[in-house]
Amino acid sequence: MNRTVKDPYKVLGVSENATPEQIKKAYRKLANRWHPDKNKGDKKAEEKFKEISQAYEVLSDPKKRQQYDTLKKGGFDFSRFGDYSGRTRPGETTHTFTFEDLKDFGGGFDDLFETLFGEGFSQRLRTKPAPQRGVDLSYNLDIPFDVAMNGGVQKLSLQETIACPNCNGANAFRYSTCSKCSGTGFIKRTRKITVKIPKGIQEGQKIRLASEGEEGRNEGPRGDLYIKVNIGSHPEFKRVDDNIYSTVKINLAEAIFGTSVRVNTVDGPVFLKIPSGTQPGTSLRLKGKGVKSDSRPDGDHFVEVKVELPKNLTEEQKRLFKEFAKSVNLT
Repeated sequence: MNRTVKDPYKVLGVSENATPEQIKKAYRKLANRWHPDKNKGDKKAEEKFKEISQAYEVLSDPKKRQQYDTLKKGGFDFSRFGDYSGRTRPGETTHTFTFEDLKDFGGGFDDLFETLFGEGFSQRLRTKPAPQRGVDLSYNLDIPFDVAMNGGVQKLSLQETIACPNCNGANAFRYSTCSKCSGTGFIKRTRKITVKIPKGIQEGQKIRLASEGEEGRNEGPRGDLYIKVNIGSHPEFKRVDDNIYSTVKINLAEAIFGTSVRVNTVDGPVFLKIPSGTQPGTSLRLKGKGVKSDSRPDGDHFVEVKVELPKNLTEEQKRLFKEFAKSVNLT
């Protein structure tokens, strides 16, 4: 059961200097008004009556009243304990409070906290919270084309949330505010990480780095880091899966008679034999010259042949070409 603790003085409508008689009188007046027997079926009245009874139980007991006054004057914020179940609301972070946080006030607050928060609360505060695994993190990493082909290392800067080193993540529940984390119990920091890129990595592939996520709570293990790879483009090559595609230009004579041309591959330059009579748009394969990896067969490199036609022919050249065209039935 979760309770939001309200100031018992405000609940009963008395000052902090009220006498026991004034407190008792205020209680009787409110209890008579909100008693469940006079407000049958009214849930709001029932809760109000419980709140009034709780406030009176604290202020009518000299020991509990003194303890409450001590904590309040010291700046202790009871409202932070509205939910002591360990659950978190959307957008909140779980913080852990123990009796260690009361060391500056002394001890002996068991009865007070049992009254305010219910039976068993003091024992729960003394119990060491269970370790919690850290949150897994995701990161998009842009890498150059050549690094994707050959592998290598990349460095990245990762923003993460960690427990404040000044208050060990517990200051959100203490009576004074930690200057380093502004009382939240957590801070942001930048961490440098080196990532090993395997050769032949594919677009969108994820790399898992175990225990590189956010740190755990209560001495729990770190989460993992998942890096999604985005590969940059190349001015000459196009990659499709594990195959590489490029183009080469030859002239008309080379297309007719055949030739050998120098082409670039991801492994370096090689000579490609172009057979005589090669048609424009023909794709020639360089087997095994595509993407290489340690887990898959080597890809191939496909070279598209583009034939450049002569421009600005002279009249004599045109006449000779027409005769040639007739001889090979091009007209």
